[in-house]
Amino acid sequence: MNIAARAAFTKVQMRSLLTIIYLFFILPIAAQVSDEFKNTENIARNKVKSQISWDHKYTGNKPDNKGIKTSVTSYSASGEVVQVNALNPAGAVLHTENYVYDSRGNKTEYVRKSGNDSYQKKYVYNEMNLLTEESGFDGVENFRNQYLYTAQGDMTEIRYHKNSVLQEKRVFSKDGVTTTVTVYNRTGIMTSRLILIYDSRGNLVEESIYGINQDPIEKKVYNYDDKRKLKEEARYKLNKMTVRNTYNYTPSGALSEITEESPGNPKFVKKSIAYTIGGNLSEIKWRRKGTEEFNRISYEYDDRGLCISAETYYPLTKYRVMTRYEYEYY
Repeated sequence: MNIAARAAFTKVQMRSLLTIIYLFFILPIAAQVSDEFKNTENIARNKVKSQISWDHKYTGNKPDNKGIKTSVTSYSASGEVVQVNALNPAGAVLHTENYVYDSRGNKTEYVRKSGNDSYQKKYVYNEMNLLTEESGFDGVENFRNQYLYTAQGDMTEIRYHKNSVLQEKRVFSKDGVTTTVTVYNRTGIMTSRLILIYDSRGNLVEESIYGINQDPIEKKVYNYDDKRKLKEEARYKLNKMTVRNTYNYTPSGALSEITEESPGNPKFVKKSIAYTIGGNLSEIKWRRKGTEEFNRISYEYDDRGLCISAETYYPLTKYRVMTRYEYEYY
């Protein structure tokens, strides 16, 4: 439930405003069990204590027998990641990530250490299990983000602080099917607005970003299928369509394909996702342009559903690697 990072009203801030939409309004509507949650359940069910990854370079069309250990991921008995050690080719630790969770499975603390550098963040939740505060050190300065809600759990305000000084505030106001997010800078001056419009089923159907002027700078329009899954997303700038994405799904409801089209460019498959009979991810292919070859990652699993290998290939650079996974158990 993280909110996008603090920023001035630039392209970065536009993206952060859109991230608010995605994390707080679209994701809860898509009633799908995430791959991360599936993996957590599988790790717990198989009593996995740690996963060790080895990268094998290719000689010709075959991966080398000897690999390089690249990381060690440790899990709790309930399947959550508690530590990740990234290793250099000599086997020394490059950086370490540690995670702490509460009894409800919420992440309450994250620490990343790399040499003398560190990043840390703590999370606080209310009785409704909603995130109310993030605080920590981002490697440069201390920060604190506060999230306020109504008694019904609707977000009303976000406050961003650096070194205990308020830097930005975002205020949410709801009027029927429309929600307005107003952004203020540290002096209390409004810098931008985000207008969200919903349909009768609660689906977000339109979002518009406004600067100081009244005309929208950027707009997105969404369409859904009968199962309330996102089918189409169109982006506009200055009332002109710039790109349209279409989302296709398997009969079971898993995302299988994303296409893209824009003025002057024909529709092409931007991302393709395939699954095993058991529902595990078997291959993902992606590219930026229709004229490019697909980058791809292919996965293999054992009979318990644990991933045992992943082959990665980037055609532009001819980079190819086979990552093999070993497991230790409780």
